[in-house]
Amino acid sequence: MLLIEGEVLDNSFTQLAIKQMSETIPITLNDSQLTQDKIVNAIDQLITKFSRGEFTGELDQFDVSFNWDDIQTQLTCLTKKNIERRIKTELGQNEVKTSSGIKIKNYPLGVVLQLAAGNIDVLPVYSVLESLLVRNISILKLPAADKGITIFIIKKLLEIEPLITNYIYVFDTPSSDLNTILKLMDYANAIVVWGSDTAIRSVRENAPTNCRIIEWGHKLSFAYIQDLTIEDEDLIALATHIIKTKQMLCSSCQGIFIDTDDFDVVKKFASRFNQIIHSLEISQELNQSLQGKVTVELLTRKLETIECNQEIIENRFGSITCINNQRLELSLLNGNLWIKPMLKSQIIESLHLQHSYLQTVGIYPLSDELQDIFARAGLTTITSIATMSNFDFEEAHDGRVPLNEYCRKVNIKS
Repeated sequence: MLLIEGEVLDNSFTQLAIKQMSETIPITLNDSQLTQDKIVNAIDQLITKFSRGEFTGELDQFDVSFNWDDIQTQLTCLTKKNIERRIKTELGQNEVKTSSGIKIKNYPLGVVLQLAAGNIDVLPVYSVLESLLVRNISILKLPAADKGITIFIIKKLLEIEPLITNYIYVFDTPSSDLNTILKLMDYANAIVVWGSDTAIRSVRENAPTNCRIIEWGHKLSFAYIQDLTIEDEDLIALATHIIKTKQMLCSSCQGIFIDTDDFDVVKKFASRFNQIIHSLEISQELNQSLQGKVTVELLTRKLETIECNQEIIENRFGSITCINNQRLELSLLNGNLWIKPMLKSQIIESLHLQHSYLQTVGIYPLSDELQDIFARAGLTTITSIATMSNFDFEEAHDGRVPLNEYCRKVNIKS
């Protein structure tokens, strides 16, 4: 389905809609009625309605993979108070004057093509709202996994503030339809791409030469434990994070490094952590397609355990694989993590070549020394081991502040 000028249309209208944008986009770019205050107020009203459960019944029609109760923190971060705080933090004053009298003002990029990933049901909406905050027009290409929730939420926003209508276009175009995507790229002043290395590489190869590319790529996160006297309470919080996120998020813990060079210490800790995971009183919704691949991979690993110097421990949620190397890698997901040895002195040596993939590390203890080491290694979020899944709307994303990515600085010389 498409969302064009506020109307939901069949995919057969795709080419006609693309042609019509050549007329409507210049008109919207010339619009001065939709102010940032109106955008902020509209988003605030939308989030308030969601938080009150006003759309609960309507949401039942969508096969979404999350529980709305689990994202109340994220919803709260989109309230007016928090958005205004973020605008002030990331953009500062809308206009500053240099010592020579030049005015430097923030302006939107113009038209932003959004290529969102499908690992989180609300990610496409979040990406559009983020760009909208600085009055960009968004052309959103839905991920294949979208189930209709994106258009539903955007429609609710347009009902609250009709002036936003021509600032958001939604296309349900498959990634294989390169011809259509290239046409959408021609309208863009910037392309926002979320996803894998393959997705980013494809955009780089096909985007117009002079088009800005804003990449939010694949990242890896992990935990690091220096002191094995860590309390069970902290480990329970980490285990809950691993199971609830299914290790699908960029901030999800893929595995745990232990400050040791003794593999027996790793295996002993794994046994303790496995008992904690096994005792969790939470439900787990598995990705069944992925689980089939996990089962095959675990069987293969069991056959290779002696040769590869690893040990596998299973629990009712998934498994722990003890591996005797210091390589940061993606886990098997769905509650199947790895645990490895890594001396403090090996951290930078082991991680620095993967700096472009590093995101969050949960450390224990949260010492100044470890924080500094991981920052120098390339991590962009350093937190306690119990708060890896915590989210703050004001925080930088992958080492950058997004609103600055979505605007341009204009010099005005009088």
